[in-house]
Amino acid sequence: VAYGLFKHTDAIRECLMSIERAQRVIDQNEEDRVAVKELRNIQQHHEALLDHYIHEALFNGGKNGVKWVTGGASVPVDGERSFNRMLSEVIQRAYPQAPIYKNELINREKVSPTASSARKNLFDLVADKWQLTDLGFAANDFPAERAIYTTLLKENGIHRSTKDGWELFPPAKGSSFTALWKECELFLQESQHSRKGINELMERLAERPFKLKHGLVELWVPLYLFIKRGDFALYRDDNFVPELNGTILYEMT
Repeated sequence: VAYGLFKHTDAIRECLMSIERAQRVIDQNEEDRVAVKELRNIQQHHEALLDHYIHEALFNGGKNGVKWVTGGASVPVDGERSFNRMLSEVIQRAYPQAPIYKNELINREKVSPTASSARKNLFDLVADKWQLTDLGFAANDFPAERAIYTTLLKENGIHRSTKDGWELFPPAKGSSFTALWKECELFLQESQHSRKGINELMERLAERPFKLKHGLVELWVPLYLFIKRGDFALYRDDNFVPELNGTILYEMT
């Protein structure tokens, strides 16, 4: 956790009080449109000033700035770069096993319809064309699902070429997804002793020490299960699912 202690609060307090005073007068004179309009302008002015004071102080370690404390020690911050570096270090300590995944389409709590469609297309390709180079994408074809494939499966060595052709593997050595893979392997081992739901694995990965965003969880878990499809039995509504295809993978999300 990082704590920020504002050293100079007089200006911030005055802005807050001015905003509150204006709101009280507005509440008392709601029928006076001219007065309300002018008071709204005053509020907006102080809100903009408040935003300026806070933003300027966040990255300023001087007498009018913010004192940042994390891990029981004061951390010097003298600009946006050092502020972002401090946040990265705090996040790394809080979620030490979270993988690095740079794809804004997927790495969010709620994905867009475009990302959801791309995810579905990727599931279809993985299920049907996993043995093909780059899942069969043409050299000059770059749909959204290819970006997801490249950043997750290819760059982490999960889909790679061997002397016998292209195969799906655990993450390559050095991949930040290795710890995530091991956690999923542990989940499969536990399921040998008692039946477990896919949602249980998804919930586990959304918590510390991984804290994956929901969009990535819903991409990763179906892909992992497809790669490991020979190591478990899948049931849906108490009916055995004999084969995993793109539709089944998408229905897991």
